[in-house]
Amino acid sequence: MTMSEARGKLEWGQTSNFMALVANLMRDPNKSGAAKPEDFNPYFAETRKPPVLKAPLTILRDLWCKPKKETK
Repeated sequence: MTMSEARGKLEWGQTSNFMALVANLMRDPNKSGAAKPEDFNPYFAETRKPPVLKAPLTILRDLWCKPKKETK
């Protein structure tokens, strides 16, 4: 990591904390949840894991397996 990248991460960390504070002050507690600094920090997106999608195995079977040919 270069010094400029480290400084960018530091400054975005401070800025995202301030943005979350302002967003939480202005929000309606009945309509939305609390904002986190990670929601505003572009560097945090690098470490997020993608959501796990669950699907039945029959979908995978239909995609990857060839149907058996019927013989007479």
